[in-house]
Amino acid sequence: MKSEFGKGLTYNLGLFLAHQMQNNGFPPEIKKHLRVSSWFNGASDHLFELQWQQAPTEILKEKCKRLQDKCLKWRLPLSDKEPANQDREWALNETREILMEIDKYLKVDVEKGEWE
Repeated sequence: MKSEFGKGLTYNLGLFLAHQMQNNGFPPEIKKHLRVSSWFNGASDHLFELQWQQAPTEILKEKCKRLQDKCLKWRLPLSDKEPANQDREWALNETREILMEIDKYLKVDVEKGEWE
């Protein structure tokens, strides 16, 4: 069976991050009307088949699982509380941190960029 939104660890994390670029492409008058839960709805599709069990360390497995759980919860909030911009920023930053930790595990010289 083919995967609709991708399957993998770093691949799916990359697809998740790519959704931020899509948001950046909207004009400001459209962006102000976008709900954060709508962003999570699209971006989190890529976390359904996130292969966090394949992460190289227990800490990374925990971080990936937490990211998946939180984002899928924010995807379709079942309560009256909508996810906020700070929730989206947490998810994006956490994803970047996970990818950097994977590089460190692979002994790749990694340095956080000043501009993000």
